[in-house]
Amino acid sequence: MILFSQALLLLAATFPIVEAKGKPVQTTTTTTATQPTCATDTVSCGPNKPCAEGLCCSQWGYCGYTDADFAALSGVTVGLAMLTVELVANLAHVLNLPLHLPSTSTTTGTTVITSPSTPNTAGEDSRLIAYLGNWQECPTDAQVDAYTHIVIAFAVSYTWAATKNSCDTQCNLATTVPVCQNVDNPNLINHWRSMGKKVLLSFGGAGMGGSWQGDPNNCWDYCFGREETLSTSLVSIVQNQQLDGIDIDYEYCYDVNGLQSGQCSQRSNLYTDEKAQTFLDLLTSKLRIKLDALNRGRLELTHAPMDIDVSRSDSKYYNILKTRSSDLDFLMPQFYNGVTRPVSDGVASTGQGSMSAASIFSLLSNDMFQSQPSKIVFGFCISDCDVTGSNANGAQAAQVMSELKAINSGEFYCNGGAFFWVAQQDANGDWSDTVSRRLA
Repeated sequence: MILFSQALLLLAATFPIVEAKGKPVQTTTTTTATQPTCATDTVSCGPNKPCAEGLCCSQWGYCGYTDADFAALSGVTVGLAMLTVELVANLAHVLNLPLHLPSTSTTTGTTVITSPSTPNTAGEDSRLIAYLGNWQECPTDAQVDAYTHIVIAFAVSYTWAATKNSCDTQCNLATTVPVCQNVDNPNLINHWRSMGKKVLLSFGGAGMGGSWQGDPNNCWDYCFGREETLSTSLVSIVQNQQLDGIDIDYEYCYDVNGLQSGQCSQRSNLYTDEKAQTFLDLLTSKLRIKLDALNRGRLELTHAPMDIDVSRSDSKYYNILKTRSSDLDFLMPQFYNGVTRPVSDGVASTGQGSMSAASIFSLLSNDMFQSQPSKIVFGFCISDCDVTGSNANGAQAAQVMSELKAINSGEFYCNGGAFFWVAQQDANGDWSDTVSRRLA
């Protein structure tokens, strides 16, 4: 990708920079960073809009190398700015590469590069994603201030029942999904987005059916073979409620004749491994195509698999996700309730868990996403996972993220950030504030 900021900074080093009022800008000496510089890929940056080529995201929401670079950009002359725009645009056209330019406002003799109305310095390496149970209380502004994403959970194809959920046999969804407190709240979605948050829709969850012993639900079975209509319904919800993407939370079976032998005894006669695998593959592909067709930029698409389901490269689900990795913006493995216990064992060790979180993270980062750790968002459970000993308070989760950054001399320093279940348990934003300080 050709970066406008790179060309600007190059020219800014050659020509004198003058602010709009004609005062010289004081420059500073660039020092060698003591920590890895996390990759980003756009000139304007924020949630899921990182910079590239070793650039950093400033507090104003733009990319550069140092604070001096960001200050210098505010006073580039019209001639220099327009020359640079033309140069970069021509290069992008010749090379058929995407070009991202900042918004500009002009006055006599100057061009001022304006900042976003709600700057957010979080990039791909510092996501903090909160699941919001849409039957639970709505979070306050103070609670969500550190979040980069809010994931509304869940869109489902069942009616809740105490013993077994009542599945819609056609896998129909409600046309509108509640946001919180079981109520649709478009104003709240708009408010969060105005704060710079991405708001995603999650489809699935445990109530659709799980692979663990004793679960009675099998509503996924009725969705197999309905990928076309289901993907259309999900994208329609995203468009109608002005959401920023879709998460697939599939915790059901897909390989009972192989690695999942003996699991999902609740499955109906509609289930086959082939149907389940085809469903996961086609739904992902169709969602990517239909989200892109909305022409709203690249809306986000992700999955949130249980750690065991992506713990080995011969897993059917793992290979579906690997094949569709270019359709995904990131992946959110649940490092709780499964085969890992990063809080009690440490990220790189086993003990209470049969596998280390680091080994799975490494497989996903280096194999599935070809050495892109920023594509993997580390999943935590605040307090709903005490039965399996998987809970993580804020200090514990922060420690896990610190350990992850330090593995192999910083191999995963630029990881994809963290997500957590669930916003209601982030009292006063204490958990998220503690963890966010380790993600920056």
